[in-house]
Amino acid sequence: MKVVHTSDWHIGRTLGGYSLLEDQEYFLKQLAAFLVKQRADALIIAGDLYDRAVPSAQAVALLDRFLSDVVLQKKIPVLAIAGNHDSPERLSFSNRFLEQGGLYLQGTVEQGVKRVDLGQVHFYLLPYLEPAAVRQLFPDEAIHSFDQAVEAVARHFLYDELSGGKNILISHGFWINQSDSHENSIQFSESERSVGGSDAVDLSRFSMFDYVALGHLHAPQQASLNARYSGSPLKYSVSEAKQKKSVTLLDIGENEIKVSAHTFAPLRDVRVVEGALAEVVKSPSDDYVFVNLTDREYQLDAIGSLRGAFPHILGLQYVRIQYNNVASGAEAVLSKSPLELFEEFYQSSTGEPMQPEQKKLIGQLLDELGGSQHETSKP
Repeated sequence: MKVVHTSDWHIGRTLGGYSLLEDQEYFLKQLAAFLVKQRADALIIAGDLYDRAVPSAQAVALLDRFLSDVVLQKKIPVLAIAGNHDSPERLSFSNRFLEQGGLYLQGTVEQGVKRVDLGQVHFYLLPYLEPAAVRQLFPDEAIHSFDQAVEAVARHFLYDELSGGKNILISHGFWINQSDSHENSIQFSESERSVGGSDAVDLSRFSMFDYVALGHLHAPQQASLNARYSGSPLKYSVSEAKQKKSVTLLDIGENEIKVSAHTFAPLRDVRVVEGALAEVVKSPSDDYVFVNLTDREYQLDAIGSLRGAFPHILGLQYVRIQYNNVASGAEAVLSKSPLELFEEFYQSSTGEPMQPEQKKLIGQLLDELGGSQHETSKP
């Protein structure tokens, strides 16, 4: 059996004020073709189908077109769970009816953990869990952390359901293997880092599964020997610019599960470009671009010039211009001439000393302004 593991689609997301619906539709068309080419038996979406709990009509329409094509036309089952960006109740709506066509959605665990059997492979759909919601299910238990919430749900609804064949868990959240130091190498994107480990869930208690298909972290990576984050299919922030996005293909055999990553070319990439303004604009692109300008002085209407070369400009910053104190204390300032102070400021800002011709020009300007370039100021 072949299964494609994906997550974190974030349909309806924007980047720098630009809608990504066109980019997401481009990816979904590639994914549909990939499913057919690989003769996939199922598709996993491990949470965050949408970017908001109440998605736009356009986002809903895009996901509906894709699911209708894959499930109804191509007859490929889809197994999806709610992530922290999704509305559990909305995602669970009509799920029993949709299962008749091969679409398995799980938003909550109020009725237990959904199990889907496809031949000898058993899938368990464990959506993103909030401790407060799980406390309502088990009011007699002390449930305050995400780890305690997942442990309680697994103990009540999951462990007794495991059977022969291959068992695959689908879940969404910040999962780490606390029995080893693997978490030290986990790649985080912007705003993904756990605060004090408060939302971390221990993976080691799920070592009995043959594979754990995870969502939440946007960088594709192994979380433990039997667990993997597929990562988001597109780059959703500048901090993800260097990540290599992919989907994960599981080739499930009788004795082992072969895991491989497959990349798709995006409609527009997210890149960081560095250089002087005059040079950067010589290489125009339709990508989402953030620019690090190396000019030593501010350029007139730099963002306007960049927008002409990069219609999807995300922003800019000057990396060679800094603001530092040129002297430490009033006495040090008063003991130096205007020219000496300007020299210190120049070197502090550019990292290089002034050249003789620059000193001469600044001296002439100071003389014209009525300030001596040689005499020090006196209190």
